[in-house]
Amino acid sequence: MRKKILAFLLAVCLAAGAPALPGSALVLERRFPDVPQGKWYYEAVTMLSALEIINGYPDGSFHPDDAVKRSEFIKMVSIASELVDSVTPERGVHWSERFWLTACENGLLDFDGQNVIPLENAALNRNISRYDMAVIVSNAMDNALMEDGVKITSPADAITDYAVIPGGYRPYVEQAYGKGVLTGFADGSFAGEDSLTRAQAATVIYRLLWNGQRVQPDFDCTVVKREVPTAPPIVPAGKPFAVYIQENNLVNAYGRPTPALCEMLFGSANKTCFASAADAAGYIADVEVPVWRINSAGAKYSTVATIQVHRLVAEDVLGIFTAIYNDPERFPISSVGGARYTDTLRHSWGCAIDVNPTQNAYGYYSGGAFVPRTGSGWWPGTNPYSITANGSVVNAFKAYGWGWGGQGYSSGWYDYMHFSIMPSGG
Repeated sequence: MRKKILAFLLAVCLAAGAPALPGSALVLERRFPDVPQGKWYYEAVTMLSALEIINGYPDGSFHPDDAVKRSEFIKMVSIASELVDSVTPERGVHWSERFWLTACENGLLDFDGQNVIPLENAALNRNISRYDMAVIVSNAMDNALMEDGVKITSPADAITDYAVIPGGYRPYVEQAYGKGVLTGFADGSFAGEDSLTRAQAATVIYRLLWNGQRVQPDFDCTVVKREVPTAPPIVPAGKPFAVYIQENNLVNAYGRPTPALCEMLFGSANKTCFASAADAAGYIADVEVPVWRINSAGAKYSTVATIQVHRLVAEDVLGIFTAIYNDPERFPISSVGGARYTDTLRHSWGCAIDVNPTQNAYGYYSGGAFVPRTGSGWWPGTNPYSITANGSVVNAFKAYGWGWGGQGYSSGWYDYMHFSIMPSGG
């Protein structure tokens, strides 16, 4: 999406001979009969519709005063923030599920560790409140656009109804206000329980994307600089790589690596994954590990397996599987997979491992029953190849700072086969 925005602006710039800036510098085609020039939302609607971030109705109108559904706003912000599409399979809950998953996995829906809007049909069909909009927009500035924060000196003076804003929403409202993405009404109130209109939504996203369109606050606030972690090129001896990067905040809760971590993993601060085996050459190592397997007679026997992982975690992976092998449980491993390049997540870093995927499926729960989407199922305590929550496999990975996808993700999916250097196992 970023390439699309830049290409669009460049094309307009070349055609008009003007700087690539939104607003009066650009001459854009009016698209909707009910969005006349001169309206306060005209430029926002026209620009975002040209970029296909927002759409009109089949009759060609925009309906600027209509309320925005939660699902619609999630889609708009996900597209505008240029997030990498989720690779989590959809369950058919709602038409916007793909955008919800993308927003969830990139931290846009995070509300004190929960999702501000659940993946439920009824919840997504509700009109979005200004409170929920503030949460999503503030998270987008923090987790997707990586902006500095702000601190309002006296928020109760800046927002007249501040006293009635629920405590959980206050930090999000303050961030959006202090950065000029949101403004209040004429009386200075926020009115967070009100629904957001389509015109308001377009204006908010317009300001989100272009700092020059933000409203400079007329109250005192200070910038709170983001911490920019740095890291030496070599992990200290005896420190598991996953523990090291977590202690030094080199990857956030949503798997976004800092430039310092990218430099360590990929050799470039501007690179976030390996695109192919050829691309990963020199960084990925073959690690031979001891494992137990079960023969046709049901007896366990000792052998070895080879796993491809990043060279920075190779020693840790050997330690993990040695601990599994030496544990009295003697957990059998029939299949194990490491680096692959089908997405941009931890497998493409060489920092994730799948164990016995057939018997430790990836799926979700419906009506109390587990529905597998990759693999056949999960039968802890019954099938010897299924991983148990407190067994030797989970404990061995945990000792090296690796997380297990069997804990479950905020998206409602469970990945019982999957371990990664993320505490969440994502």
